[in-house]
Formats: sequence, structure tokens, C-alpha cells
Amino acid sequence: MLVGHEQRIAVVRLAKIACILAILLVLAIHLGNSTERWETVQLRRIVRDQKYGYVDRRGKIVIPPQFYWGDEFSEGLAAVFVCGKEGYIDHRGNLIILAQFDHAGSFADGLAAVATGGKVGFIDQNGRVLIPARFQDALPFSEGFAPVKFDSAWGYIDKKGRVVVPPRFRFAGTFSEGRAPVETLQGRAGFINYSGQLIISDISSLFGFRDGLAPVTAEAKKYGYINREGAIAIASSFDDAYGFSEGLAAVKQNGKWGYINKLGNVTIEFQFDGASQFSEGRAFVQIGDNWIYIDRSGSRVTKLGFAWASSFASGMALVPLSESQWGYIGLEGSVVWRAPMSEKPDHRPIQGWTDEDAKRSSK
Repeated sequence: MLVGHEQRIAVVRLAKIACILAILLVLAIHLGNSTERWETVQLRRIVRDQKYGYVDRRGKIVIPPQFYWGDEFSEGLAAVFVCGKEGYIDHRGNLIILAQFDHAGSFADGLAAVATGGKVGFIDQNGRVLIPARFQDALPFSEGFAPVKFDSAWGYIDKKGRVVVPPRFRFAGTFSEGRAPVETLQGRAGFINYSGQLIISDISSLFGFRDGLAPVTAEAKKYGYINREGAIAIASSFDDAYGFSEGLAAVKQNGKWGYINKLGNVTIEFQFDGASQFSEGRAFVQIGDNWIYIDRSGSRVTKLGFAWASSFASGMALVPLSESQWGYIGLEGSVVWRAPMSEKPDHRPIQGWTDEDAKRSSK
């Protein structure tokens, strides 16, 4: 008779086998619907009874809560944790890429970074391994290239897994408009082009290029914007600055935030104590202790003020409705979903999934 540790191992193995058989049954049932899997989805995560599901922008439950954990959708797919591993579901909740990864990243440029055995590789939206797991770490693909880490240095690969920029960076960001922010092993910061040439040097930026501009710190620790050739496009006169989004950028001057356009003209006056980038035509800004949402004209679109706020995605933004409740609001500020704070969606564990997580996810 099995006892103690061996018995627990046997129970976990049986649970995993049952879980895998259930997954294979679901795949067989829904295989005929696979042609619709790549539709653009407008779903956000919810939690009920410690299970993750998804609602649409009207607050209607589209995928009933059933997963131990679920990520946001990206390019029509969302990573979920089942049977002790991560896989991907489509907008109907069908598990179309088997749960087989220790970590399943978001899709970008048609590929997703996945981790197995302590190494990272990339799969396509059909679950095919296009780039075997051999990297220490990786960031998403953008414009056909992805930053990847070889031991202690970062470089870049293309979609065939070929090294196009050798590993020689302490930090390597994703490409945007043909430029990627980097810091060399010698401490030089700047932007490289697709060939890996440091064409804009000795300039640091936390944001990539958008609308042809990127915020940088210049003399006297003031912020301005450069163009893709590295020339100053908007003078360094701001105390802080974010990247452009939807034609506007949040900038700080004399302790207050406002917004400028690509010409550097102020379009929304300096009046806020905090600000964010625009997403789906909305930005959250701080007035005193409260955060509200504004549109691109600077007009307020939410009647309520919130203790904190988040960006809109899929037509919804996650906000606190009270100390005990959170919810999603729509673009016009109406509440479309509310739930207890104890059921607020969360990130996957920073330290990774535990054996206890794996056991619970198999139920």
C-alpha cells in the first residue's frame, strides 16, 4: 500500500491524468469552431468563487468562471492556468493550446514567449513551437524582432529565431517605429535601429517612439522630445514627460500635469496632480486624492472619483468602487461590473506556481 509522500504523488498524477483527458475531450468537441478563434475579442477578467472567467463590455459573462487563473486577452487568446501548467483559451473559453508551459506570455506580432524547463522560446497562435526554448528571458515581438537574454546580456532575434543583433546590452527594449531603447554593457544608453547600430547615443528614455517622438531627459534634468534621427523636436522644458499616445502626451510643469500635441502646443492645461497616457480615447488624471477620466478634449467623462485607476482596454477600465468593492466602468463612466475586493483579478505569482497551486488547478 502506498503511504505518505508516495500516496500524495499518486493522487496528483491521477488528478493530472483526469484533467488532461477532460482537456482532450473539450478540444475534440470544439475543433470545428477553430476558424473563429482569431476574432477580435472585447473581454475582461473576473473572479467568482476563486475561479477566473470573462465578461464583455456590457458586463455579461461570456466565459463562466472555471480557471484557477487567467490572463487578459491578446490577439484573440488568453493564457490560463489549469492542470498545473499554462495554456491558451479562445474567446469562447475553449482551451485551444494545451496547458503545457510553466509560463505563457501575451501574444504580440503573432507570437508569444513561453517558458519550459527554465528556458524561454516562442510559439505561434496554433501552438506550434517556432523558436525552441533556449533563452534566459525574452520580451514580446514587435516589428518582427524580439529582445532575448543570453546568460547575462540581451540581444535581438527575428521570427525565425536567428540572432540579428548579438547580445551586448544590459537592457534591451522592444522596437517601435524602427527604434529600440537600449543600454550597453558599458553603460551607454540610446536607441538602435534594426541592424543594431546605436544611432542615437547618450540619451535615456523609458518610452519608445510614438508618432515619431520619444521623451528624453536633457540638461538640468528637464524633459523634452526627440525625433527618430535624435534631433530635439520639442524643447526640454518639462519636469516629467510620458510617451505620446493617440496624438497627445502627458507632461508636468511647475508641479502640475497637462497634455501637449506633437507640435509641443498645450492642448489640455496644466491642472492635474497626476496623469496617464491615453488609451481608447480616455486618460485617468488625479485631482487631489481622487482620480477621474477625461477624453482627448480634456472634458471629464466620469462623475465618480476613484482612489486609484487603470487604463481602458476592451472598452473597460478596472477601478475601486469603494473600500470593499471593485468594478469595471465603460467608456462613458457607467459601472458594467462590480464585485468584492476579495474577487479582484490578480497577476500570476511572481515566484511562480507552487505544487499546491498545481493541485488546486487540477480540480
